[in-house]
Amino acid sequence: MSINVSIDVDAPLPSGSRSTQRPYELLAFPFPPGHFLVHSFRGSEGMSSPYSFDISVTSALIPELDVEQLVLGQRAVFVMRTARVPRAIHGVIRAVRSEGVRSQGKRSQHRLRLVPAFELLRHNRRSRIFQNLSVPEVVERVLSGFSMRWSLSKAYPKRPYITQYEETDRAFVERLLAEAGIFYYFAQPSALAHQVMDMATDALESLGPLGEAAGTAAKMAEALLERETIVFGDSHESHVPIDTGDLVTAAADAIGVPTSVSLGPVTVGLSSPTLRYFDQPGLAVERFDTVTAFAPIRSIRASQAEFRDYDPDRPQFPYSAKAPGADNPLEAAISAVSANVTVDPSKGADAVQGSVSVDWTSLLPQQQFEEYDHHGRFHFPEWSDAVREPQRILARARRRAHVAKGKSLCPGLAPGHRFTLDEHPLTPSNREYVVTQVRHRGSTAHDDHYSNVFECAPSDRIYPPTRVERQTVQAALTATVVGPPSEEIHVDEQGRIKVHFHWDREGGGDDSSCWIRTMQAWGGASWGAQFIPRVGMEVVVAFDGGDPDKPIVLGCVYNATHPMPFAVPADKTRSGIRTRTVQGATGFNELSFRDKRDAEQI
Repeated sequence: MSINVSIDVDAPLPSGSRSTQRPYELLAFPFPPGHFLVHSFRGSEGMSSPYSFDISVTSALIPELDVEQLVLGQRAVFVMRTARVPRAIHGVIRAVRSEGVRSQGKRSQHRLRLVPAFELLRHNRRSRIFQNLSVPEVVERVLSGFSMRWSLSKAYPKRPYITQYEETDRAFVERLLAEAGIFYYFAQPSALAHQVMDMATDALESLGPLGEAAGTAAKMAEALLERETIVFGDSHESHVPIDTGDLVTAAADAIGVPTSVSLGPVTVGLSSPTLRYFDQPGLAVERFDTVTAFAPIRSIRASQAEFRDYDPDRPQFPYSAKAPGADNPLEAAISAVSANVTVDPSKGADAVQGSVSVDWTSLLPQQQFEEYDHHGRFHFPEWSDAVREPQRILARARRRAHVAKGKSLCPGLAPGHRFTLDEHPLTPSNREYVVTQVRHRGSTAHDDHYSNVFECAPSDRIYPPTRVERQTVQAALTATVVGPPSEEIHVDEQGRIKVHFHWDREGGGDDSSCWIRTMQAWGGASWGAQFIPRVGMEVVVAFDGGDPDKPIVLGCVYNATHPMPFAVPADKTRSGIRTRTVQGATGFNELSFRDKRDAEQI
C-alpha cells in the first residue's frame, strides 16, 4: 500500500530557536549551520547494529574548496523536524560522494554517509589477549573514550582467557556481546536538536569568518561535543521510551537512571508514548504519532535448549544444563477462547449458546524443537555460566518468534526504545512494543515527505543479538614458552605451561597466556610419558575446534637459538633424548641410539 502524506513545513519551532525552519538540517564540522541544504535522505537503524544515514545535500560552490577532504571523518549532526519533537542523529561522516553541480553551476551536490563513531572500528583490525576480565570489562577497554551506559540485570563472570585474533574491534565487541547475551543500541543526546544548531550559530557569530580558523574550530567542536551513547542491556528493563520531549524521561536518560524497575512480577516505570493506528491514506493525520500499517508475525522456533561442555578439571562429569520449554502460543490462544456450552431446547434456533469447548491440544503437533550446543566459550568453563548458557541459546533461537512489522510517520522510532500502539482494530495488537529495526526515508521534493518502515517485538521479550561466528584458527601456530626469570620450568599441577605468541605485541613476561595443556606421547592415571616444555623453547600450538580461546600445545620445534641435541648432519644417525640439569648447571642425562653401520651404540 502506497501512502503519501503532506507535511506542513510552516509548523513553528519552539520559541527561542533561531535556526531556520527547514524540515531537515545537517551540521558538519567545520562548516557553519545552513551551509548544507538537505534534499533527501535514507537511514537504517537496528538493534545491536550501527545506524547509517545517506544524506543528499547541496552547498554553495567554492571551486578551490575540497569539500570531500574537509568533511570526511568529522563530527556531524543530522536533524529531522517533521515531528513535534525534533530528532537529532549524531555521528561521524564516514563517506562523501560528489554528485556534480546544479542550479546552473552555482551549487555543488554531495551524498554524505553519517554513522556512529563505533562503526569506524570496523577498520581497526588487531590480535591481542585479555585475561581474567568479564565481557563488560573487555568491552570497556576496547571502547575506551566512547560514551557508554550499562543497564545489566545480572553479573558476568570473569573469563580467564579471551583472544581477539585477526578481528576488527567492532566485530570483536559484537561477538563478545552476542556470546554473553547482551544487546546494544544507541541513545542520542536528549537536548532538543535545534539547540545544537543555535550553539553552533552563536559560536560563529562570536568570531570572525570561518577562515579565522583556530577559535572558530574550537567553538564549532564544542557545539558538536554532544555525541551518541552506546547503551548495553540484557533484559526488557533496559529499554527506554521513545523521545517525546518529556523532561522527566530526558533527565532519567541523561544520567543513566533506569526508566523501569522490576518488583517481582510487577514492573514499575515511566510509561511509553502512545502511537495511534490510522490506515486511511489521503486523510489528514497527525504526522508524528501515527502508525499507518501494522502486521504481527508469529513463527515456529525451538522451544527448548540444552548445553553441554567438557572441563579437564572434572573430565568424568561434563557440564550439562537445559532451558525449560517455552509456552506454546497456540495452546495459550486456544485456552483463552474456549468456554462452556449451554443448551436450552426451548429457544429453538438459539438453543446452543456460548462457545464449543474442544480439546484442541490433542489435534496440535506435540513435537518440541531443540537447540543443542556443545562448544562453550570458556577456556575452562564454570558451572554458573554453564547453567545460564542454554537460556541464552533459547533466547537467541526465539528472538523472532513473535515480532511485528509496520509503517509510521514518527521519526522518533529508534531501536531499543519503547512505544505503545493504540486504536488497532485487532485488540491483542494494542500493547507496548520495543523497536528493533527502522528504515527512514525523507525528501523535500514532495511536500517534505517523511515515512518509515519498522519492526518491533513485545516489550516484555528479550531481543538478544544473533550468535556471531568467531574467527577460527584452522592452522597451527608457534609460540615461545615463558616463565619467571628464576624458573627454567614453569608449570602448574596439571603440567600446563604458558606461552607468548609471536603475534602478541601487547603481552610479555610469564603471564602472556593462560595455562595451556601440553600433548604427551602417552597419558594415563599417574603413568605415561612426561616431557614438559621449558622456558625459552619454541612450541607448536593448535586450537580446540579452531577456537583461539582454547589453545593446546602439540610439541616443540628447534630454531637457531635452540639447536638439536646431536650435531647434524655430522651425527645424523643418532637418535635419542638428552635432558639438561636445571639451575644453570651443565650436566645432563642422555639416552641415545647410534644407527651407523659397524658403529652401533646405545
